[in-house]
Amino acid sequence: MNDSEHPPEGEFSQEPVSELPMFQHNGKLYIAEGAEVPTGICINCGRPSVQVARKSLRNPYNPSTWIGAKPRLQFGLCKQHKENSMIMRALAFSTLVVGLFIFAVGLVSFSIGSIVFGGVMIVLFGFFRSLKPIWSPNTKIEPIEICGTGKQFRSNYPEVTQG
Repeated sequence: MNDSEHPPEGEFSQEPVSELPMFQHNGKLYIAEGAEVPTGICINCGRPSVQVARKSLRNPYNPSTWIGAKPRLQFGLCKQHKENSMIMRALAFSTLVVGLFIFAVGLVSFSIGSIVFGGVMIVLFGFFRSLKPIWSPNTKIEPIEICGTGKQFRSNYPEVTQG
């Protein structure tokens, strides 16, 4: 998925209107601000969940959204997607730690290459953390679009068409 498919944070587009707290429109899931996601089923595959996770909705393609307060959602994860999420989290934080170490060594040794490489690894951490398991292209437009959900999970919600 590329950045051109979603408006950048702060730009407004015509979003679907619905009285429902959660609904689909053109295969995308939308949620009203303050509404809750059911935690009994996995947000990726729709199977029964074994863990309730909580994540801030950030846009992986907009680094300015990686820091600061953003809407947080609770959602369920099945065993497989819980393990995948834990592996992704471990890889992301490992990237952060190694990136910080290389960046610090670069600062101490005045090595531009190390500073740049460490900085790139820190940016990769931000990208990975904001991408998985769910994210939103823009949390300033209501209803909020939720990306990263599975087709089976979305099938629990009605399709709303523009009139």
